[in-house]
Amino acid sequence: MKTIPSFIIHMRILQLWMMHIQMHLKDFAIHHGLFFIKEILKIDYFFDDSSKVINLLKEKGVGIVGARNCSTQALQNTDRIVQRLQSKYVIVSGLAKGIDARAHYNATKTIGVLGCGINVIYPKENTYLFERMKNNGLIISEYPMHVKPLAYHFPWRNRLIAALSDSLVVIEAAYKSGTMITVNECLELSVPIYCVPTAFQDEKHQGCNYLISNGANILVDIKDVDDI
Repeated sequence: MKTIPSFIIHMRILQLWMMHIQMHLKDFAIHHGLFFIKEILKIDYFFDDSSKVINLLKEKGVGIVGARNCSTQALQNTDRIVQRLQSKYVIVSGLAKGIDARAHYNATKTIGVLGCGINVIYPKENTYLFERMKNNGLIISEYPMHVKPLAYHFPWRNRLIAALSDSLVVIEAAYKSGTMITVNECLELSVPIYCVPTAFQDEKHQGCNYLISNGANILVDIKDVDDI
């Protein structure tokens, strides 16, 4: 009888799980504890205190996403928005360069979702942030150790960001981008979308304006951020 490699079984479990119970990621994780996260789903994590993992998952999360190659203004907007939201939300993002990294950097409580193995630091410029979050935040990955950050991993990663978020804030984005994939995943889960409008002349990052024109909530000023 041919033996099925364990990693295939694990991936099939993940696929079925995401199809049927993605909306209840937090509830299931809290109910079943770390055994559910690490052994059933084979989602690896970095965090010294397991009780803090559960506490982070119990709290409301807000996803902060946007372009890797973002503008200076977008980074400044990320600083201000995260500083206003972190008192009532865990900041959730993807530990990528640009807006993701800036969101994690400004947050006191934060969850990073990887598109590679838990022991692979990507991008390398986030090494300091990665090490800091191992001690003071939570880093999770559904991929086995040593798996490289391949392009097709990141759309799958984005659905986990959506599942961990009670609201999603888009800082800056292009029409076609991973950010838009995260937005679509949030829409499937009825997670409200908030967008920072982009200057008319910025032709590279018109994704937020497109989302606003199609019904996303607009963040006109800091008072709108406080209402999230």
